[in-house]
Amino acid sequence: MKNKVLRTFLVAGLTAALTITVSVPEMSGYIFPGTVNTVEAAENYTIANNGLDGVTIDISGSPYTDFAGIPTWGSYAYTGEGCAWFASARVRELTGLGNTIYDGNSWYDWVYAQFGFTRGTEPKAYSLACYTNHIAVVEKVNGDTLTISEGGRSDVPANAGHCGIFEVSRAEAESSRAGDFLGYVYFGSNCKVAASAISVNGNSSVAAGSSTQMSAVVAPEEATDKSVTWSSSNPSVTSIDENGIITGVSQGTAVIQATANDGSNTVGEKTIQVLFNDVTDPSSNYYDAVYWAVNKGITSGISPTSFGPGKYCTRGQIITFLYRALGNGENAPDAGFADNNPGDYWYKAVNWAAAHGIAAGTGANTFSPNRSCTRGEIITFLYRAAGGGSKNVACNFSDVKNGSYCYDAVNWAVANGITNGTAPGAFGTDNFCTRSQAVVFLSRIINKP
Repeated sequence: MKNKVLRTFLVAGLTAALTITVSVPEMSGYIFPGTVNTVEAAENYTIANNGLDGVTIDISGSPYTDFAGIPTWGSYAYTGEGCAWFASARVRELTGLGNTIYDGNSWYDWVYAQFGFTRGTEPKAYSLACYTNHIAVVEKVNGDTLTISEGGRSDVPANAGHCGIFEVSRAEAESSRAGDFLGYVYFGSNCKVAASAISVNGNSSVAAGSSTQMSAVVAPEEATDKSVTWSSSNPSVTSIDENGIITGVSQGTAVIQATANDGSNTVGEKTIQVLFNDVTDPSSNYYDAVYWAVNKGITSGISPTSFGPGKYCTRGQIITFLYRALGNGENAPDAGFADNNPGDYWYKAVNWAAAHGIAAGTGANTFSPNRSCTRGEIITFLYRAAGGGSKNVACNFSDVKNGSYCYDAVNWAVANGITNGTAPGAFGTDNFCTRSQAVVFLSRIINKP
């Protein structure tokens, strides 16, 4: 039960502690009434288990029975078989560490941290129950029943050395005994305070190619080991190093995990979205539409890291976007276009669009899937895919004349809030449609209330 690392730390801490002057509160007399016999130096001392199997306290030969060799921080602690004397001896027996313990109040408030121990509110075997003017050792915990050993008790027979072992309920142990109950200090190597929860904090998004710092807050505050190991559910989307710095690799989502290193298997998680490096501003008019389209599988980026919002869309791309959003995987008959062949990514989409009257060819035998799509064309495709509808707005755009192939579609788009012109009095009919415009138009149609 000896912890060599802890021992080294505590012995060093004790040595340092004894070289300074410590102010402690005055204590007058013993906590418990009655006559308390002093244990003589080097006298063998054993507290019987009092019938409680497995609980035997044997501090025979301990230096703590030699009062002359124990630093005294106050007249109370080591003048007899008091609680502080007993707790010191018991801690030494269990850990092999030399500890100077004053009273429960001082131990709980500052001595525990000085020696590198931890504290909390849950009783554990081999912990100290601390009160404002008393201290006792928790030997065993069995549900709500605690086995406690303590010194300085005048109600214990003299042949037991005024120390005893008692079974009490947790409620009794934590009630006012010799002063107010403060909590437990864990000193045994098997009494580490395990992590019970981990909160992962930091930005929930990062641009591809950029990095951001994550942090892990381990609860409870008294957890012995607050270090964590970082991991990513999808390193191809985002990586994370041992210091919690995540780097976006490609657009997508991944779950970042912080796992406690104390063996408790406690895990904290945070979902991170890796953004295209050219779509990072949530205030842009196309930000939501881009990630909506990507998450719906309507389109992807021009690379794992870029969306290309300003690049022009081709007719094949626009029809493919529509097909993925509305086509439900339909296999329509071959439309007979010479430039639309099985194996082309737009093949099914073009056949579907032709079958439903959404798009016609650019010539008798061609669809021109690689030709850039104009704003007039995409609005017409969307209008037909939506089945027409209200177009009771006369837009009076100079570049959209009555009788034009896109006249009804433009009026419908303006009436339904799909898009407006590109300049006062102009719709930009023959302007090429960008990828960002395409997903915005499509999202406004499909997500229209």
